Amino acid sequence: MTKIYDEESFGDAIEAHLCEHGGYTTLPSDEFDAERGFFPDTVVSFIEETQPEKWSELETRLGGDARGEFLAQLDSALD
Repeated sequence: MTKIYDEESFGDAIEAHLCEHGGYTTLPSDEFDAERGFFPDTVVSFIEETQPEKWSELETRLGGDARGEFLAQLDSALD
């Protein structure tokens, strides 16, 4: 017996609809940090673009590890 409907196909259909009609984009699954439960590069890019002054302050305060510290704090806050 052939399965016409399955969870993967259903998920693919939802994703396709959101990308076509909802303004969403597909992100590469290898960029997903499963341990933290988010896409680190996407999160940091979003903060840099939407809050450039705050990000600059954070970089000034934390030096070269602003990204790592920010992601660690975000992960802690989401737990």
